[in-house]
Amino acid sequence: NITERKQAEQKLRDFNVTLEDRVRQRTAALIESETTARALLENPIDAVYLLNRSGKLLDLNVTMARLLGCRRDELIGKNLFELLPPEIARSRRRKLAEVFRTGLPVRFEDERNGCWVDQVYTPILALGGHVAKVAVAARDVTHLKTAELAQAQLAAIVESTGDAITAIDLNGTITDFNHAAERLYGHTAAEMIGQPATVLIPPERQHELGASMRKVRRGGSIHGFETERLHRSGRLLPVSLTISPVRDSAGRIMKVSAVARDIRERKRLEAEILRVSEMERQRLGRDLHDGLSQQLTAVALLSGAAEQSLEEAGRPEAVQMNKIATRIRDAVKTSRDLARALYATSLQTSGLGMALEELAGQVCEMFNVRCRFTGDRELRLADENLARQLYRIAQESAYNAAKHSHCQTVRIELRDMKRCLKLSIRDDGNGLAIRRGYQGGMGLSIMSYRADLIGAKLEMQRRKGQGTTVVCIVPKPWTSK
Repeated sequence: NITERKQAEQKLRDFNVTLEDRVRQRTAALIESETTARALLENPIDAVYLLNRSGKLLDLNVTMARLLGCRRDELIGKNLFELLPPEIARSRRRKLAEVFRTGLPVRFEDERNGCWVDQVYTPILALGGHVAKVAVAARDVTHLKTAELAQAQLAAIVESTGDAITAIDLNGTITDFNHAAERLYGHTAAEMIGQPATVLIPPERQHELGASMRKVRRGGSIHGFETERLHRSGRLLPVSLTISPVRDSAGRIMKVSAVARDIRERKRLEAEILRVSEMERQRLGRDLHDGLSQQLTAVALLSGAAEQSLEEAGRPEAVQMNKIATRIRDAVKTSRDLARALYATSLQTSGLGMALEELAGQVCEMFNVRCRFTGDRELRLADENLARQLYRIAQESAYNAAKHSHCQTVRIELRDMKRCLKLSIRDDGNGLAIRRGYQGGMGLSIMSYRADLIGAKLEMQRRKGQGTTVVCIVPKPWTSK
């Protein structure tokens, strides 16, 4: 009976087939591994080479050969450290000895003639567990170092600038906050990063953020936008904002840069200039009224008396004297009109409402147009600065309409409304008064600045052939006398 022998032979045949399959698989895996290793070794980006303990080149790729300026077959077997400058060779020899001693990989960067190389020394272990050789991968990172240096310089500029710079992502969250922003707003960067940008914006100006973000998302920028922001203490800060998109290397908008310049000192100086100019205006008005007007009045009386004497004497010079007296009386009226325009005495004595009514009368006399005041003529404001600025806005607007718009009628209106005080000046002219008289000029700038001084909103609408309307709205609280 040979059944057992036949079974054993069959098992042996099956085992041989399995063994051959495993040998083929292992051989294919080794070939694939060698192919992969060779492909990695011949990587055209990184310089890859193998070193023994003394620094002999056991193998290297074409990139390394190109860096050393020789053919690959000429370099295998040579000592790498003999091919390098002494200071570089000493440094790399120490790194190689460290890897053989510790069995751990080492990564470092070195620089030569402005070129930076990032290197990794990786130990290759023998069967006994000791380090047999070291694989080295080296990559030129000069461009990265240059970019890092440029970025560091830019960061230093951002941190040293006197302007508050805040970066905001497209969701409105603060991602960067420089030292100047810390000084301006009173918050630290640690407190603000991750917070919504709205924490820096007064409630009544929250809409500005959305409008700015929409414009920046479309690729636009905002330059020199004057507004207000909140300090940590809650006080308002006048700032000039420049808002721009921040793009990545592909040109996509990733963030928004908001550069805020503190304009408190400029605002203070502008307010001081207005205060001084107002004082000078009042001084000139008083001088005209008390000085020139009085002198002209005296001359007018003398000329009238001389005219009467000449007429009684039947002298022909009486006609000429009459003309002189008439001109002098006209000069007296003109000087008084100028004095009232420069120094509104009724503003101090009777209040804003009466002063505006008097202003309407002046416009009628000076420009020969109909000018009417409507509203609360008894209104007197406790804040003299508020009353003065509103009066000057009304005066500037009414004079401009009468001089430039070819209007027939000017209406000045003052209303004490539920939540605000509203001043409006409307004409029925050609609608070009603002364009001709103010656009880009000092008049519009001063009117806008006067409105800013009292926290008012100034609006101007014009339609060709339908006149111009100037509206100044002062939100409460404010007090009347």
